[in-house]
This record gives sequence, structure tokens and C-alpha cells, in this order.
Amino acid sequence: MPGLTLQTILSQATTVLGNRTELTPSQVSLQANMAQEEIAAMLPHTELHKSATLVLAAGSSATVIPADFAEVVTVFRVNSFDSFGYRLLTPVPLRQIDNASEGTQTGVANRYAISANSILFYPTSTSQDTFTMRYVSVPSDMTNLTDRPSLHTRYHSAVMLKTMEYLSDLVVDNQRAAYFRNRFVSLMGTIPTPSDVLNRSERTYPT
Repeated sequence: MPGLTLQTILSQATTVLGNRTELTPSQVSLQANMAQEEIAAMLPHTELHKSATLVLAAGSSATVIPADFAEVVTVFRVNSFDSFGYRLLTPVPLRQIDNASEGTQTGVANRYAISANSILFYPTSTSQDTFTMRYVSVPSDMTNLTDRPSLHTRYHSAVMLKTMEYLSDLVVDNQRAAYFRNRFVSLMGTIPTPSDVLNRSERTYPT
């Protein structure tokens, strides 16, 4: 199905709830963003995976990470290997980076640590290096009417139902809130995860 926009969610939610004047567009968008955050927290991390290219300048030991970063999955060198023949970098505690266990040695980075909005590498690279970071992302807030939920389109209807549940709670309509909550739970139970799809495709049948 085509993905929903914030405009669609706002229009549908306010219409179903009776165009209540106390529900402003900003309140509806806030509840919609909270809804997709709750759904994201329910999903396997693989549903939220993204990749980013990190370019480390020569002589540098740090670079910024994406704004929607939540948790690192892997970091690996794109087109080269370290001195041990590995592409995958090893995550280490920040204290190991700060301790500089190999002194001021420079060379090919083979370890990393996350600190706030940066990723730190060690040892310091002597030449420009490029890495791919696979990471778990957090949903981006919908702020413009044309924005869509960050989640896969198969979850957009769930975002709509959860938004309606939140809005019903907001106007103290317990009956509607319970109705939309039950529909949400029912819908989420029918949506296959990537692992479900994989298992389905790998089934073998007797001939």
C-alpha cells in the first residue's frame, strides 16, 4: 500500500474523532510522532537498520555520526584492510581510545568507540580512510504535512491507529481509545517481520 503522509494522518484522525476543536494540528502531529516512536520500540532492530559512509581525514581520529543514530551494528573499512587483513573494526570502551594503549602510534584504524555524536578511531589514520557504519536508527519526526513515517509502509496503518488511540486518550474518550488499541494490536499481529518473510521463503515442501 502507498505510504501515508502526516497530512493524511491528520485529516483521517480528526475526521474520525469528530473534528474536535481542541485537537490542533500540532497536537495531532505530536501524537503521530509519539505513535511511530512506540511502534519502532516494538520492532526488531533489523527493521530500523541503516548504513552511512564515514570519511576519516588523514591525521584525524574522529568524525560525526548520523543525526538519527541510536546504536551501532558494525563498522567496516570499505576498500581496504588493516595490517591483520581485517575489514571489520573492533568496538572498544572509550577509555581504551583515551588511554592510547599504543601511545601516539599512527597507521590504520582498527578500533572505534562512540562518544555523544562522534565516532572515535584508534590508531589515528595516516591517510584518508572510508568506512561503512551499519546502525540502528531512530524515527525522524514528521514536521511537514508531506512527511511520511520513517517506518516501512507496512507499519503506516499501525501509526494511524496508534495516533487515533493517543488522541482518544487525550480527549478522554475511553471507548474509542480501547477500540483503536484493539485494532492496533490485531493489525500488528498480522504484519510479517523480515525474519518471517525469510523463513517463509526458505520452507521446503515434500514432493
